[in-house]
Amino acid sequence: MSPSHFRTFILPYLKRSIDAAHEMGVPYIKHTDGNIWAILDMLVEADIDAIDPIEPLAGMDIGEVKARYGDRMRSSSDLAPMAERVGSLTMSSHRGTRSGSPWRRRAVMKRS
Repeated sequence: MSPSHFRTFILPYLKRSIDAAHEMGVPYIKHTDGNIWAILDMLVEADIDAIDPIEPLAGMDIGEVKARYGDRMRSSSDLAPMAERVGSLTMSSHRGTRSGSPWRRRAVMKRS
Protein backbone atom coordinates (compact mmCIF):
# COMPACT_ATOMS: atom_id res chain seq x y z
CA MET A 1 0.00 0.00 0.00
CA SER A 2 1.35 3.40 -0.90
CA PRO A 3 1.76 6.09 1.76
CA SER A 4 -0.92 8.10 -0.07
CA HIS A 5 -3.38 5.22 0.15
CA PHE A 6 -2.44 4.65 3.79
CA ARG A 7 -3.19 8.32 4.55
CA THR A 8 -6.51 8.17 2.70
CA PHE A 9 -7.89 4.75 3.59
CA ILE A 10 -6.26 3.67 6.86
CA LEU A 11 -5.08 6.69 8.84
CA PRO A 12 -8.48 8.29 9.56
CA TYR A 13 -9.79 5.04 11.09
CA LEU A 14 -6.53 4.34 12.89
CA LYS A 15 -6.68 7.83 14.41
CA ARG A 16 -10.25 7.18 15.61
CA SER A 17 -9.06 3.97 17.30
CA ILE A 18 -6.12 5.75 18.90
CA ASP A 19 -8.32 8.57 20.16
CA ALA A 20 -10.84 6.08 21.60
CA ALA A 21 -8.08 4.23 23.45
CA HIS A 22 -6.68 7.48 24.83
CA GLU A 23 -10.14 8.63 25.96
CA MET A 24 -10.29 5.45 28.05
CA GLY A 25 -6.80 6.07 29.42
CA VAL A 26 -5.31 3.15 27.49
CA PRO A 27 -2.02 3.46 25.57
CA TYR A 28 -2.12 2.55 21.89
CA ILE A 29 0.61 0.15 20.79
CA LYS A 30 0.68 -0.33 17.01
CA HIS A 31 1.93 -3.69 15.80
CA THR A 32 3.81 -3.34 12.55
CA ASP A 33 5.77 -5.62 10.28
CA GLY A 34 8.47 -4.77 7.81
CA ASN A 35 9.89 -1.47 6.72
CA ILE A 36 7.50 1.28 7.84
CA TRP A 37 9.68 4.34 7.13
CA ALA A 38 7.21 5.55 4.48
CA ILE A 39 4.35 5.76 6.99
CA LEU A 40 6.17 6.29 10.28
CA ASP A 41 5.63 10.06 10.30
CA MET A 42 1.90 9.47 9.91
CA LEU A 43 1.85 6.94 12.75
CA VAL A 44 3.64 9.36 15.07
CA GLU A 45 1.37 12.24 14.01
CA ALA A 46 -1.64 10.03 14.80
CA ASP A 47 -0.35 9.90 18.41
CA ILE A 48 0.44 6.22 18.80
CA ASP A 49 2.15 5.41 22.09
CA ALA A 50 4.38 2.62 20.82
CA ILE A 51 5.47 0.74 17.72
CA ASP A 52 6.25 -2.94 17.99
CA PRO A 53 8.38 -4.43 16.50
CA ILE A 54 11.04 -2.37 14.84
CA GLU A 55 12.58 -4.91 12.48
CA PRO A 56 16.27 -4.51 11.62
CA LEU A 57 16.03 -7.25 8.99
CA ALA A 58 13.42 -5.16 7.16
CA GLY A 59 15.62 -2.07 7.09
CA MET A 60 14.38 -0.44 10.29
CA ASP A 61 16.87 0.98 12.77
CA ILE A 62 15.82 1.72 16.35
CA GLY A 63 18.66 4.24 16.69
CA GLU A 64 17.42 6.16 13.66
CA VAL A 65 13.84 6.02 14.94
CA LYS A 66 15.00 7.48 18.25
CA ALA A 67 17.05 10.13 16.46
CA ARG A 68 14.04 11.22 14.40
CA TYR A 69 11.39 10.94 17.10
CA GLY A 70 13.39 11.14 20.33
CA ASP A 71 11.38 14.10 21.55
CA ARG A 72 8.20 12.01 21.32
CA MET A 73 9.44 8.49 22.04
CA ARG A 74 10.97 6.60 24.93
CA SER A 75 12.59 3.21 25.32
CA SER A 76 10.74 -0.08 25.55
CA SER A 77 11.80 -0.47 29.18
CA ASP A 78 8.65 1.53 29.90
CA LEU A 79 6.45 -1.29 28.59
CA ALA A 80 6.43 -3.11 31.93
CA PRO A 81 5.04 -0.20 34.00
CA MET A 82 2.54 0.49 31.23
CA ALA A 83 1.47 -3.16 31.25
CA GLU A 84 0.86 -3.01 34.99
CA ARG A 85 -1.26 0.11 34.57
CA VAL A 86 -3.31 -1.23 31.66
CA GLY A 87 -3.64 -4.81 32.83
CA SER A 88 -1.89 -6.91 30.23
CA LEU A 89 0.42 -6.50 27.30
CA THR A 90 2.17 -9.22 25.41
CA MET A 91 5.84 -8.45 25.74
CA SER A 92 6.84 -10.95 23.06
CA SER A 93 4.83 -12.81 20.48
CA HIS A 94 7.65 -15.15 19.52
CA ARG A 95 7.86 -18.64 20.98
CA GLY A 96 11.12 -19.50 22.62
CA THR A 97 12.30 -15.99 23.39
CA ARG A 98 13.99 -15.56 26.70
CA SER A 99 13.85 -12.70 29.12
CA GLY A 100 16.58 -10.28 28.20
CA SER A 101 16.46 -11.16 24.52
CA PRO A 102 16.68 -8.09 22.26
CA TRP A 103 13.51 -9.36 20.56
CA ARG A 104 11.63 -8.77 23.82
CA ARG A 105 12.61 -5.11 23.92
CA ARG A 106 11.53 -3.93 20.50
CA ALA A 107 9.06 -1.13 20.99
CA VAL A 108 9.70 2.58 21.00
CA MET A 109 7.52 4.46 23.41
CA LYS A 110 6.28 8.05 23.38
CA ARG A 111 7.57 10.27 26.17
CA SER A 112 4.97 11.40 28.68
